[in-house]
Amino acid sequence: MFSKILRTNKNVTDLILDLRYNGGGHTMSANLIATCIAGTASQGKVFSSLRYNDERMAKLNNKREDELFAYSSYPNLGTSLSAGSLNLPRVYCLVGNGTASASELVINSLEGIDLDVILIGEKTTGKNVGMEYEEYTVRNNTYRVVPITFQSYNAKGFGEYEKGFEPDILMDETNPYNEQGVFYIHKDYGNNEEPLYAKAIELITGTNPAPQTRSAVVNTLDGKTYKLPAIFRPGHDGMLMPARHAE
Repeated sequence: MFSKILRTNKNVTDLILDLRYNGGGHTMSANLIATCIAGTASQGKVFSSLRYNDERMAKLNNKREDELFAYSSYPNLGTSLSAGSLNLPRVYCLVGNGTASASELVINSLEGIDLDVILIGEKTTGKNVGMEYEEYTVRNNTYRVVPITFQSYNAKGFGEYEKGFEPDILMDETNPYNEQGVFYIHKDYGNNEEPLYAKAIELITGTNPAPQTRSAVVNTLDGKTYKLPAIFRPGHDGMLMPARHAE
């Protein structure tokens, strides 16, 4: 994806990453996207350090398992990400209470190598733990168990974000009013006038493309506050990686 961006848009200087409704996924995906954002700054650096329970850590001589950024290679990937890396010093992340787990891992890992991560929106969920899955066959039935088995830390050793990441710019996209009484217009995602996206553009360019006066939006909003319904996601939610056994 990033290599395609680089082919069509030379000299990319800023990236807006929308993580608002990303409740998590595989740690591999988080590593790949974080690596492509940071580029050379991530080479040879720790992406995530895993802390298991005391019994399992004792078998590892109480040394956390480090996973490096995937700049040069990634197990089972067999390729370099250097061609698709943006090499950015900062990233603007749109976040909310639906931002969790592997999405927060992207944020924490980049902050661990001193990338400037600017958060716009609401406080994230605060899921700093992940799961491994095991399959068991009993008689003719196969069961998959997905227990929480580890806590994740970044290269600086920080992993205590169980209360979520506080945004640098607080914006409640479900409320058409902000603290100054300015109206927000609800637009499709990616539209320059979508409130959080427009704020990121303002931070980058100095100009907010979204109308912010009552007269500009009086025909768009009815003055009421709406709460968006929770999004149902079937299957596993969170930070997931294949089972790894400590012998």
